[in-house]
Amino acid sequence: MSKVRIGIVTVSDRASRGEYQDLGGPAIQAWMDKAITSAWEAVPRLIPDEQVRVETVLRELCPCAMCPRPFCRGRSPASGARP
Repeated sequence: MSKVRIGIVTVSDRASRGEYQDLGGPAIQAWMDKAITSAWEAVPRLIPDEQVRVETVLRELCPCAMCPRPFCRGRSPASGARP
């Protein structure tokens, strides 16, 4: 059985610059480790609070068929379009 990959995105200017340690992302991952009983893999990202960067990371982490329309560049699962 393959693992489900789940993106955990923390958006913080200061943490992404290394000014302090990100505690939110690891806390979410620890909670999910307890809550999810099937095999899964965390795909963590720590990024600055910049709209273009956030959009880029969400596109990278999300298969088109599962994403909201803005992240699929207008394609929808019903259209049969593939990334």
